[in-house]
Amino acid sequence: MGQHLVHDADEQGLGHRKAEGFPRHCPVTYVPDAPNTVGFWGYKFDQPKAEVQAAAQIVEQILDRVLPVWRTAEWEEAARQPMWRHREAAHRAIALLEAEQELQENLGSGAPQLDASTLHPWVWGSVQGLWGSGHFREAVGAAARAVNAQAQAKLERRDASEAKLLSDAFSTNAPVAGTLVCA
Repeated sequence: MGQHLVHDADEQGLGHRKAEGFPRHCPVTYVPDAPNTVGFWGYKFDQPKAEVQAAAQIVEQILDRVLPVWRTAEWEEAARQPMWRHREAAHRAIALLEAEQELQENLGSGAPQLDASTLHPWVWGSVQGLWGSGHFREAVGAAARAVNAQAQAKLERRDASEAKLLSDAFSTNAPVAGTLVCA
């Protein structure tokens, strides 16, 4: 898999327990049509709304980390079921968390893993919203632009960018008059 789902075994266990608890703690009950009516059936939560919302708040944090596209994925919608996307994503996240180590060992690329939240705040802060909403390509581009802009500001150079800017900054050649090099 291309991304690391959780940081370590303790975090994986916590995420698994919390994700698994959501569908169990927030079951829905079928409510049939009232007598002499048609089309008014539906589902309702068995727990009070406040408890369901509190559980949803926690599971959303897990789902954002384990299944970043859960909010926009094109899954078959369960008719008239409240929070069907949360429950669908929770079931999928549970399966991923249970199989993560085996998937990494058998399908992983062996590439280093990176937790985006450990990136410098001006990089992650500028792309977190894009990444969280599934706009990965745009997020990577925005991160590159943020690094370039910060490097230009640090080096007080607007005459170069990207590869040329960083090549000059980290060159082992003697500094050239009129340009700044990282100290």
